[in-house]
Amino acid sequence: MDGNNKNGIHYEVVDKIFYRSSPSLELTALSYRLEDSVFVDENGEQLSDHYPVTVTFQYMKNQDITMSNYWGGSGGTAFNFLSNNATINHRPTALTINAGDRLDGISMTYENGAVLSQGGTGGGVETLVLENDEYLTEATFYKNKYNGDDRIFYAEFQTNSGKVISGGTKTGEAITLSAPSEHYIAGFFGRSGDNIDQIGVFSKRLAH
Repeated sequence: MDGNNKNGIHYEVVDKIFYRSSPSLELTALSYRLEDSVFVDENGEQLSDHYPVTVTFQYMKNQDITMSNYWGGSGGTAFNFLSNNATINHRPTALTINAGDRLDGISMTYENGAVLSQGGTGGGVETLVLENDEYLTEATFYKNKYNGDDRIFYAEFQTNSGKVISGGTKTGEAITLSAPSEHYIAGFFGRSGDNIDQIGVFSKRLAH
């Protein structure tokens, strides 16, 4: 410990703040302190037997990666293709959709052979193989209610050369997500179980 300096670098407390950056956002902790004079009652007494911990962060966005809004419900388990290095270092070479009444599953194949998949395997299967100079530029998703929550019922993708792949049922509300100029759709994030409950896309800048 550093004597009476509660914020000294060697002062250890049980309450901590953990953080991590991602490929799209870099976090840097600028300051740390134990708040010994803020969270008090009308008599100036601490509200807890632990001082609250605060950290000031600086963040920096990766200008090569763009995240879309998400679309859908709150069911399933969260996923993010961006957590795999394949999406950062390699272009997609194929997109596969499993769909019937709803969007059951979705997967992307990358140049290094990695295959990232989410959702179930029900419904029919459609695969779009991308040519060397071809990439995904636009995605349209329909959401509607199923068992009391939103699910993704339909997905449609278009490439820079005009090819289209789609699956599911066009019902409910729709959203179209487009990669910015000089970017391509590199992967997905959202929530899934046996179906795709929620989905968004992230785009990466084209290398020249």
